[in-house]
Amino acid sequence: MALIQWQERIDFAHKLLTLLNSYSPPELRNACLDVLKELVLLSPHDFLHTLVPFLQHNHCTYHHSNIPMSFGPYLPCRENIKLMGAKNNIRPPRPELNMCLLPSLVESSKGKDEVYDGMLLDYFLSYHQFIHLLCRVAINCEKFTDTLVKLSVLIAYEGLPLHLALFPKLWTELCQSQSVMAKTCVKLLCDDPAFSEYIKCILMDERTFLNNNVVYSFLTCFLPKIQVLSGPSCSNLISVLVMNLLTEQSNLQPELAVHRVELNKTSSLLNAV
Repeated sequence: MALIQWQERIDFAHKLLTLLNSYSPPELRNACLDVLKELVLLSPHDFLHTLVPFLQHNHCTYHHSNIPMSFGPYLPCRENIKLMGAKNNIRPPRPELNMCLLPSLVESSKGKDEVYDGMLLDYFLSYHQFIHLLCRVAINCEKFTDTLVKLSVLIAYEGLPLHLALFPKLWTELCQSQSVMAKTCVKLLCDDPAFSEYIKCILMDERTFLNNNVVYSFLTCFLPKIQVLSGPSCSNLISVLVMNLLTEQSNLQPELAVHRVELNKTSSLLNAV
């Protein structure tokens, strides 16, 4: 009750968000996110109304402007020596929320460097879970706004290199729901250009993500609802997949049954580039 009546809780939440950047050690970032999650659960309407527009504007700013991002010593990288100079500057130029994962920041695609994959996941997972919590709370409160739809898909697009299934699982459930709110949200999602880019990125750049059954179910729900690829893009994609299939089949013949384990393993790679 005391926390709910606390008048400065919104300002406090904004200050916690400005500690979410690569200048803060992981213990501090995770502690801030834990507190933010509790605040959202205690006072969902207030925080959905104030935090969602702030978060959506923050991520849009990094995607659609030329503002340079500042990097601290805790940003995941394959060669820690790159950031040795940043160790001397333990504070950002100004308090800022900066948990945006732009494609230019990803140094290795998923599955090529397990250590780097683990570093990225450790850094970004808690933040993506926080955004997912906002969406779940909004569904329970029937406060899933257009702004939250845009935030949801933008975070999902950023999280594609991590192969997180939070977004596909959530939206598959909404797509299969019969509620008026769910149908409205699905329409808003399908009308968002960023959503088409998200699906296009899965099909063209992150096809191993299709081996996740949640993602496959998600695409069976949404591909019929939107136009994603142009004719040439579709032809190129099909050509690559067929060529991969024929190559792997010829490598395994003539004893396909004997090589069942290898075949199962290889089939998961057919989605790859």
